[in-house]
Amino acid sequence: MKKTAFIIIFLLIPLLFLLFNCTDYNKRQCEEFTGFYNDVQFDIIILSKPVAEPNYYRFSVRDLASKKDSILSIDRELVSLSSIWNIGDTLTKNRGNTIVELRKRDSILNTRKFLIEWTCKGTFINGEDGDIWERRLASHGLR
Repeated sequence: MKKTAFIIIFLLIPLLFLLFNCTDYNKRQCEEFTGFYNDVQFDIIILSKPVAEPNYYRFSVRDLASKKDSILSIDRELVSLSSIWNIGDTLTKNRGNTIVELRKRDSILNTRKFLIEWTCKGTFINGEDGDIWERRLASHGLR
């Protein structure tokens, strides 16, 4: 009996070490990601439908500050609801947070303003879990 307990403990300790290390690594990775996107800032009008690339969305935009047109690439992890972005909608991201504001030219589900926040706990849209909005949109054929 003692030998079995010793073997279990011998196998369990490295496993626990790996689990705690993995959790710590994921937390650090998330904090680095969040820190990077805290410094991103834009205030743009969408001029074309987004084109999905492997890790980001690429689309034509007009910067509201400079009034210049350009091609913008935004990491897929940072934004959500790209399927409902339309020409003329505005995307705003302020420095110091991970919230992207989508202001719709035409309302969807009686909503014209979407606050999309990426956190280490998941994506939130207008304060609700992002999955809730994904299901709402899908049920109305908007996804």
